Amino acid sequence: MMQQAIRQESRQEANYIVYILDGVGKIRGAEWIAACDDADAMAQARRLNLSTQCELWQRTRKISRLAPAADD
Repeated sequence: MMQQAIRQESRQEANYIVYILDGVGKIRGAEWIAACDDADAMAQARRLNLSTQCELWQRTRKISRLAPAADD
């Protein structure tokens, strides 16, 4: 009887960048994120709880502009 190898599919992560913007929309910093997809990257970016506007990018593709985290 021939045994079949069970192949586990690994989710390949992509690199994303959260650009932190100043009051006039210029980049003042960045955070790098490794995520499985756009939704995962968005969730990670939101967990950063940044207090200023940000943009999430994957290479040259803009994913979203994020508003500052609300104070609880």
